[in-house]
Amino acid sequence: MVLDGAQSVSHIPIDVQQLGCDWFVFSGHKVFGPTGIGVLYGQEDLLNATVPWQSGGNMIVDVTFERTVYQAAPTRFEAGTGNIADAVGLGTALDYVQQIPLEKN
Repeated sequence: MVLDGAQSVSHIPIDVQQLGCDWFVFSGHKVFGPTGIGVLYGQEDLLNATVPWQSGGNMIVDVTFERTVYQAAPTRFEAGTGNIADAVGLGTALDYVQQIPLEKN
């Protein structure tokens, strides 16, 4: 089950374990962060079973003509240079949101 948490993450506490979801996603700008970045939570077994849609950099353990072996998640999805500035901005926004008293419904 995929849950789109874009409208909830800045308003109510979220516990993905308690929700029992396979995947949980939200965009950075919905938590007062930068646009162009977001969060993807996935259960570890599902993340590691998902084939990367890009390749390159340190995400590959070994490659031959016959096969490619990827790193474990999350590294298996980190092709190329990361979006460092937006990641820092998202982290700061999440720190801010965690300081806001949220209703527990």
